[in-house]
Amino acid sequence: MGGDDFIRKPYNSAVLLARIGRMLKNTAGDLLTVRGLTLDLPGMKAIFGDKSAELTKNEVRILWCLMQKELCTRDELIEDLWTNGMYIDSNTLYVNIGRLRDKLAQIGADGLIRTVRGVGYRL
Repeated sequence: MGGDDFIRKPYNSAVLLARIGRMLKNTAGDLLTVRGLTLDLPGMKAIFGDKSAELTKNEVRILWCLMQKELCTRDELIEDLWTNGMYIDSNTLYVNIGRLRDKLAQIGADGLIRTVRGVGYRL
């Protein structure tokens, strides 16, 4: 459900500190850059040139998918974003994509997200 590690009680403080150190090392380089757009995963923001925009959890996940793959289908995005089995109206994804596009436009990265009609989206 989104956890990265687990330690059972009672825990050894040396083990706890070692695992925290490992997690901090893993997140230090969590930057993705495609076409001049950088996604800062720990900071949850998009950076384009000298401007940045704060993103929501869903916007980060959408942008991450688009930056990892050449094409993200609508179904892939819905499954990735809403894994709890809750019914999602198709407009929910469109609203999230629209907000992400608006935020990217504000930092000068407008037009980077393209709709592939009947399939999904690409960066």
